[in-house]
Amino acid sequence: MATIHRYVRTAYRRRTDHPAYDPRIIESLDEDASGDPWTVWESISAAICIVYGTDSKILPREPLEAMLEHQPTARTVEVDCGHAPALNVDEQREPIAEFFSE
Repeated sequence: MATIHRYVRTAYRRRTDHPAYDPRIIESLDEDASGDPWTVWESISAAICIVYGTDSKILPREPLEAMLEHQPTARTVEVDCGHAPALNVDEQREPIAEFFSE
């Protein structure tokens, strides 16, 4: 029980004045890498597993569809949650573990 209390205290922030994420996170990306993020995405030759939170308020479905268009062999694990799945239940972990076991 102490674990769940610690998780809630550290993972949840109640804010009404701004999102519970830092929208400036995009600034950390290296702008000199390509100019076209799809070029970088298409250059990935390793197997790809995309974990998509179906209730995300940050990433709508269209970018996911574009990601799959540019990397058609990528596997998608759709999770019934917001943008960042906690991966704390078997329904979220098992498909990812299966991906890595192949």
